[in-house]
Amino acid sequence: MNIAHENLREKVYQRLKALIVKETYPPGARINVEKLTREFGVSRTPIWEAVQKLTQEGLLENVPRRGVFVLHYSPERVEEIYSLWEVLEGLVSRRAAERRNPAALSKIRKALDRQAECLERHDLDGCVEAIENFHRAVSAAAGHGQAKGLLESIIGQARTLGFRATYFPGRPVKDVEEHAAVFRAIVSGDGDRAERLARAHIRIVKEKVLESVAGEGRENGKVQSGPLA
Repeated sequence: MNIAHENLREKVYQRLKALIVKETYPPGARINVEKLTREFGVSRTPIWEAVQKLTQEGLLENVPRRGVFVLHYSPERVEEIYSLWEVLEGLVSRRAAERRNPAALSKIRKALDRQAECLERHDLDGCVEAIENFHRAVSAAAGHGQAKGLLESIIGQARTLGFRATYFPGRPVKDVEEHAAVFRAIVSGDGDRAERLARAHIRIVKEKVLESVAGEGRENGKVQSGPLA
């Protein structure tokens, strides 16, 4: 496959993923491939490649004889996603503490500082981005390729649950505090504590997500969104 096609495929994938994450295509929306080829100005091939990749990542589902749809998140699926995230986040936090790579720790610190700055400015979108960067930095610091790939997929799915973690009363401050506690444990080399705190953080956020999902299910009869970690 030539470089030009590789670049085009990645651009189409990133653009379609952004439309899903920002809920231009909300949960339950049908993905019209023909319409996307016209809007993106590309052939069907890179569109289908992007659809297949996003289906593998859990953002889309291909329903036989019906088409491709943005995935709805049931309470059961939320439980699956966050339970797996809890285990993986504990693993990478422990390994990051054991490795204590200075350059990697600097990136975690930078993401945490950015989160605190955005919170102080009431920049909610910036907080969400910083939260994602914090988790990615911890994952990178672990040096565990398989876990990093799985976590990237999970973070992408969590993102499609919505950008509203920062709107939960008290959660923005708690997020910073909990992330800071995990970081301190990593810096000190205390793998046990880092894992324990990281897992506890994800469990707390999972409960908020499930609370949101349950509330929206009662109101709308379907799941649409919830908070990040």
